[in-house]
Amino acid sequence: MTIVDDSTDNLYELENGELIPILSVSDINQRIPMFLLSYSYQLGIRYYRLWMKLRWP
Repeated sequence: MTIVDDSTDNLYELENGELIPILSVSDINQRIPMFLLSYSYQLGIRYYRLWMKLRWP
C-alpha cells in the first residue's frame, strides 16, 4: 500500500496501479475510541494497560 499526496487535502491509496481515494474519518469513528477509553476507565482498566495503534499518512 502506497499513500499518494497530490498537494491537496485529498489522499489516495495506490493499489494495483489504481489510485483509490481515502475517505476522511467520520465523527462517529472519532468518538468510538474515546467511548471505549472512558468505559475501560470506569471498569478499572487504566490507560497504560491499553494500546492504540495509530496509522499516520
